[in-house]
Amino acid sequence: MRTSSIQAISSFETGVQIGQPVWVRFTNGHRFFNAPATVVRISPKSFSVTINAALAEGTAYYTPPGTRVNVPRFVPTQRNGWSANNRIAPTEA
Repeated sequence: MRTSSIQAISSFETGVQIGQPVWVRFTNGHRFFNAPATVVRISPKSFSVTINAALAEGTAYYTPPGTRVNVPRFVPTQRNGWSANNRIAPTEA
C-alpha cells in the first residue's frame, strides 16, 4: 500500500465521530456487503456502526436496518483484520 493511501485512511479514521454517516464494507458467509451506516461506537481497535438500509432481502443473508456491525480500524503495523472489504469509508467515496 502506498504512503499516500495510508495517510488518507489514517486521516479519515482519526476524524470519524460518533453519529457520523459512513459506508461500511464487510463480509458475512463468504459474501461481500456495502451499505450506508452510522457510527455508534469508536474503540482503539474497531468501529461499531448500525446499518441504515436492509441488505440481501429475500436471502439467507438478509440484514435488517439497525443491525450493528463491528469493523477493525486501520493499524499499519498490525495484521488486525482490516482490508478493503472490511472497513468504513467516507460517504462521498
